[in-house]
Amino acid sequence: MPSMDPHPEETIENFGLGDVVDFDWIEEDYLEGGAVAATARKPKLEPVDNLGDAKNYEGLFAGPDGQLYGVSEDKSIGFIGDIESYSNFDYPTIEHSNLHESQHYIQFDEDQLWGDTMDEVYGVSDDLRKQLNKVDRLRDLNDHPLYGRFIDDARVTGVVEGYTERVTQSLQENGEEIGEGFYPGYTQLAENTMKADGIDIDEELEP
Repeated sequence: MPSMDPHPEETIENFGLGDVVDFDWIEEDYLEGGAVAATARKPKLEPVDNLGDAKNYEGLFAGPDGQLYGVSEDKSIGFIGDIESYSNFDYPTIEHSNLHESQHYIQFDEDQLWGDTMDEVYGVSDDLRKQLNKVDRLRDLNDHPLYGRFIDDARVTGVVEGYTERVTQSLQENGEEIGEGFYPGYTQLAENTMKADGIDIDEELEP
């Protein structure tokens, strides 16, 4: 994938996230709606060698290699970079996008809470930890098959993207300048909310 320079895995390691971010798959594609990159979940496929195990899966299918695969209840988490964007961006902007999606991986991972993980990796304040955990739980609630129907998806997306982008900007050197075009309104709203609670995000996550 020559246009992914730096590759997402390189960014993950450079920012000390190697123990908490591990995408199951990484690919390039043409994304819609002007998206630069995306973190996505897909059903996880596992080889099935014993038909007696079929009841443990949501479905079965035969692969082109003749192997029988089961569709697990667990979801894989993957990274998608937009081919056009990644072909035209410079190194710092690609790194910024990779870092942003790495935050989404943590939010998507059912075994992690965003604030707790950021505290584990960077040692953030308790106030910031709690606020990021609330954002993570809001995303989870929005994705819930029942409760999600009663939530304004656009507003939740705005909150999550604003916080994710503002954290990304603070983690990367010159991040505010590099990411100024990513979710500017939502990002400013997230910063204002944090400031109102006495949180200086740049001081917390200074590169």
